[in-house]
Amino acid sequence: MSDTQNVSHRSIDTSPLRPDQLSDHELFTILSIEDRLKRRQSSDSPTTKATKPYLARIQVRHPQVLLLDGARGTGKTSLLLTMAHRWNTHDGCDVPRGDTDDAQYMRRVREIRERFGLADDGTLPRNLHPLRILDFDPLPPQMPLIAGIVQAWQPLAKYYASLSAQSDECEDPTGTMEDEWNKVFRMAAVGWSPVPTATGLFESVLDRQEQVMEWQRLGDRWCDFVGKVIARGRRLSNEHRLCGEPVFVIMIDDVDLQVERIHELLPALRLLYHPNVVFLVAAHWDHLIDTLKLDFLGQQNRLASGQADRQGDRDIWFEADKDRWANTLAISAATKVFPRKNRWLLRKLTLHEFLAFPDSRNDVAKPAHGGTTAVPTMRAIL
Repeated sequence: MSDTQNVSHRSIDTSPLRPDQLSDHELFTILSIEDRLKRRQSSDSPTTKATKPYLARIQVRHPQVLLLDGARGTGKTSLLLTMAHRWNTHDGCDVPRGDTDDAQYMRRVREIRERFGLADDGTLPRNLHPLRILDFDPLPPQMPLIAGIVQAWQPLAKYYASLSAQSDECEDPTGTMEDEWNKVFRMAAVGWSPVPTATGLFESVLDRQEQVMEWQRLGDRWCDFVGKVIARGRRLSNEHRLCGEPVFVIMIDDVDLQVERIHELLPALRLLYHPNVVFLVAAHWDHLIDTLKLDFLGQQNRLASGQADRQGDRDIWFEADKDRWANTLAISAATKVFPRKNRWLLRKLTLHEFLAFPDSRNDVAKPAHGGTTAVPTMRAIL
């Protein structure tokens, strides 16, 4: 057995939770998110109409961004890992592989569905493909945030490129999927990066023109790229073949910790739209709104030549709360991306739930019940 396997679970920061480690509210959250994804798979794809290439492309868009809301320590990261584990390990069965006491688990699922009024049959969504979880806490300060989202597709594109070199299943005369991904990533990086200082006016104009072109075309290029991924994936003959109506899930963690980048994230999530791509974001809604409120207030103050900066010692939150527009604009901007029906609120454990937390087995500590450490007692109690 390797040294890695001998490491105690007590050193684990966060990890997927077993079904018996999920509270009823957490299990309901997972089941309702899965129901939403299944309805997305069964709904009609949005239509795109453009009679001439220079006319606007009219699309019917469905909300594709889900928010896992909760304060610090409520287990947002653990629940993201739990859902990724469920969707990556199940092989078409209703119960993910590795779960113990399947009958008891399914009985509990039925009870939760009946109690909360979930009408679906309770089976796991098929053809879900959660990509690499993006942690925005250590995001490099100068990297365009939208390029970080595109980066989640790089491992998949590289895998398809390796298959094209081995057989003709993914072969395409226009280039490999890694080539296609590089084009999208370059567009995201160039379109949202500062234009470098050029030595002359002509070079500066060309750089600015290239940036504007890449910024305008990224949404279309993104849709084309995802469409090619699905088309080529359906031609595979191995276990990675895409069947039915695949849904790619991009999970983004600790969004609200990048307080200066929130204003980048919201338009990026709206721009990178595709009917087969769903974003699952973990953030604290209240903190998100406060951050946006301060951002809008700061923009208005700069527009007013720093008038609020001359207020002296007046409380910044007093200024933000009484501002005519900051709060309204903040809530409107966030709600456009995260409509209320696509938000799930996590809460801390009650005393009853805490006491019901399963004991350790075989002298190995379990990961925390949705918390941020491997010790259950670190989970706060209401």
